[in-house]
Amino acid sequence: MAVIIREYQEGDFGDVVEICKLTAHPSIQSSADILPYIYAVPYIRLEPAHAFVLDAGSSEENASGSGSGSGRRVVGYIIGTPDTKTFVERYRREYLPTLTLPSAVANITATSVAAQVDDGDGDGDELQRMFEKILLNPEEMLQPAAPDFIPCYPAHLHIDILPEFQGKGFGGRLMEKFLRGMRQSGGGACGGVHLGMRRDNVAAGRFYKRCGFRVHEGLSDEHTTWMVKDLEDLEGEEGEREDLHDTRNIAREKVDRLYQVFPRMITTYQQMFP
Repeated sequence: MAVIIREYQEGDFGDVVEICKLTAHPSIQSSADILPYIYAVPYIRLEPAHAFVLDAGSSEENASGSGSGSGRRVVGYIIGTPDTKTFVERYRREYLPTLTLPSAVANITATSVAAQVDDGDGDGDELQRMFEKILLNPEEMLQPAAPDFIPCYPAHLHIDILPEFQGKGFGGRLMEKFLRGMRQSGGGACGGVHLGMRRDNVAAGRFYKRCGFRVHEGLSDEHTTWMVKDLEDLEGEEGEREDLHDTRNIAREKVDRLYQVFPRMITTYQQMFP
């Protein structure tokens, strides 16, 4: 099965929405239906040029069993923006006024409130209200408590991959594709990129560190870890990859020469010792 990275297409919308819900932490699964409209849909609507997906094959391949085991063509994605401040302005001006939530999401608050009246537990309702507040208040992305943070790290991203496709190198390839796009868009001239993750998500933390991110302790708290990366570091990383590529090419050339010389050595030996 060939898995490729390509630009997001309109036909990928349903898969992206579902992946966003399926990869949500178990503790927030009760509110999973609203999550794509906060962490996925605004990005593919406002920043499609910076949206990339993992394509595991066509629908025909999936139906025949040779494609994704999940039955989806898209099995992961990375999305984001090179300029959080401008993104927030467009979110408020363009995304919210045109946002139409599915009825299941639009009515979820009333349903959860009714359920809490029956069982006397307010936790689910509190969680839902928190996400509704995040949905309607994009200015929180600007980290008002740390006014110097966004100017230093203006870009941000979200990446989600189905569990069966994690740990196979696809995440690193998606990240490399996305960060290169950020740099080419001019983000590198402004500083860097940031992302937020649950503090207890140890596996994700290791992955981001392998991608060159570091923890920003000044903004992180007991619940959320904020990680940052300087986009100018990409130059050095790309240079290292080019050096490695050159080294491999030199090694191949030496091996090729050995293959050319070795038969002549055998012939000489046979002539000397018939």
